[in-house]
Amino acid sequence: MSQEDIRRLLIELGKEASLQELSEAATHEFPNRTLHSYLHERLDSMQQKGLVQTKECEGITKWILTAKGETTTLETNICELGTRVSENSLSKHGVQISNLVGSLDLQRALDLSALSEDLDNMEYHPESYPSAIFYPSEESSSTIMIHTSGRISISGARDEQQIIDAANNLLCSLRNLGIEINANTDEIHINNIVANFDFEREFDLEQISLALGLERTEYEPEQFPGLIFQSSMNSTISLFNSGKCVITGAKSYEEVLAVIKEIYNELNMIGVDLPNEYDLD
Repeated sequence: MSQEDIRRLLIELGKEASLQELSEAATHEFPNRTLHSYLHERLDSMQQKGLVQTKECEGITKWILTAKGETTTLETNICELGTRVSENSLSKHGVQISNLVGSLDLQRALDLSALSEDLDNMEYHPESYPSAIFYPSEESSSTIMIHTSGRISISGARDEQQIIDAANNLLCSLRNLGIEINANTDEIHINNIVANFDFEREFDLEQISLALGLERTEYEPEQFPGLIFQSSMNSTISLFNSGKCVITGAKSYEEVLAVIKEIYNELNMIGVDLPNEYDLD
């Protein structure tokens, strides 16, 4: 189970629960996963980040979600990305993923100067940028930023397999050079999902920005042609006159759909006419 799974379970349980209550809820929610024994370890880590706190209630320790934990969306592990909402489900709703950004800690420092001499498909110009850029293959749309700390960032993938393949290409290249790497692609975390959606109708963005209010929207057409809407889940939606929108900052497929549903409901509330067939449940 990920920390984000636990955070969501706590919200469903009224923002506080005992370890046993969490374990029972996790078993019910994820019957095919066997990581419930790591609950306490995950909770301890969340407590260090200020996301949860504990209190004793009649001899039982209760884990309580803090205000920070309630509003902070945590990274999603690559293995959990399609657990609740699959890629096929996104396509059914008319959502297209244009970029998956993930990260992986190789758990060791790297000599980027030496690597750039050994790897033809790597660029390293420390005088202008401190990280190296690795190109997995000519067929791949992904690129990998490599830091001296051993942390890598993969971008440009369109689905889970592409991001895994790109990371595997780098790991194999490093191991072929005799560099010991203990990390594996199961440990990739999703940092950002960029998705596209089309409402299939034109919008008057100036009117929408006035109706939604300045607290959550930004519309300066002389600088950017779209209206920027800040969702309650810390994701951002760029809405254009054509009806197309771009979602950035989501960390799971479920969040992508939730963000689209949120802007859909907001538009409905201010009287924007939208087709009834948009069922995002």
